[in-house]
Amino acid sequence: MARTKKAEKALKALSKTSSSTGGHKPASSRLHAPLLERRGALVLVVAVSDHKLEALLSDPRCEGLSKVQQCHITLIAAAKLKGIDVGTMPVGRFPIPEGAALPKISFGNGALARRNKRKTYFVPVQDQYGLQCFVERLCHHFGLPGTPEKRRFFHMSLANNANGSPFQSIGDITK
Repeated sequence: MARTKKAEKALKALSKTSSSTGGHKPASSRLHAPLLERRGALVLVVAVSDHKLEALLSDPRCEGLSKVQQCHITLIAAAKLKGIDVGTMPVGRFPIPEGAALPKISFGNGALARRNKRKTYFVPVQDQYGLQCFVERLCHHFGLPGTPEKRRFFHMSLANNANGSPFQSIGDITK
């Protein structure tokens, strides 16, 4: 299905405003410094305006889904961090450490993932390799023994049928 012009415009704007300040000029003065968060999983918190999110969710495949309450990109799943020494990685929200420059984040076309009765509408990160290198730098910075999830497919969930709970979206959309 083709995206609406409104969704196409919002996706372009989202890609422009989702870049990091880590070593690069901010793409928008309204963009807050990117934050990491660890509550089981390690995620990159992504600021998306309600206006842009609504435009992206105008895709007909989002019908019946609730927009997520917090946009994020999971960098390392909770299951992969469980039982390993997480070194000096803090819990809660924290800034990206110096030296672990976040690549420019841009997104591809939206898609719908289905698993059993669960549905998640998401946009894939275009620079998978760049984000994987970022995760490797984070793991090294925090003293993790290697990179727990070397083949993760990075994406941002925008809506789901779990009342918008950000941690109830389908995590591994490749299955």
